[in-house]
Amino acid sequence: MSAITTKIGKAIAMLLMTSMTAWGQHHEEDDVDWTLRWFGTVMDVEFDTYRDAGGDGYYQRTDDQGGGLGFAAEVRFSRLVGLEFTQILAAADDISVYYRDDDDEVNVDYDAEGVFTGLIGVNFHLIRTPSFDFHLGPMIGFAVTGFGDCDDDWYDWENDHWNDDCEHDGEGSAVAGLNLGFEFSFGANKDWALYMSLKSINGLGDDDHRHGDRRFEVDEADFDFFAIGASYTF
Repeated sequence: MSAITTKIGKAIAMLLMTSMTAWGQHHEEDDVDWTLRWFGTVMDVEFDTYRDAGGDGYYQRTDDQGGGLGFAAEVRFSRLVGLEFTQILAAADDISVYYRDDDDEVNVDYDAEGVFTGLIGVNFHLIRTPSFDFHLGPMIGFAVTGFGDCDDDWYDWENDHWNDDCEHDGEGSAVAGLNLGFEFSFGANKDWALYMSLKSINGLGDDDHRHGDRRFEVDEADFDFFAIGASYTF
């Protein structure tokens, strides 16, 4: 009787050890991973300007470049899906806006445009090897833009030409876009990586500029951030 009991006990012990080993391997594979990313970025910004003061204006597409810094943190609950939080602070220099209609012709020169974004997105890791990672996913969030000091150069068809200084306050807008990222891992444990990405976001609102009773709007600014930096996974 004792021999049978001993065999049953050994079988139960082996079963428990096998189950614990399998659970440990599964837990290790599906453990939560954090990745921190630091990067510099080149920014390309485009927006339309148009008159919105009781008349049809002349549409002008404006394109300008700038740069800045960014930080992102991604938490991965599996090998294929992660949740990423991103912040970017950037600026573009010497932006010029041109507008005209039946009443006025306007040139506005801004010293700088600052942009701050807060984004949250889902990354789908489509290609993942020990040395390379490619991920793609949607992002939503906000972008706050603020023009610096500017110079208004107005030509009123009914009056004389005048020139004066002006200021523009920062305003925010909801944004949505796409994140495309690459990582090339290195080091003994492949914890560090060279990080590159393209983050393209579109504004979902308007940004007003006022000068007395005159106004034009910056319509749905589009931002492209070309980023390169480093990442660390733990």
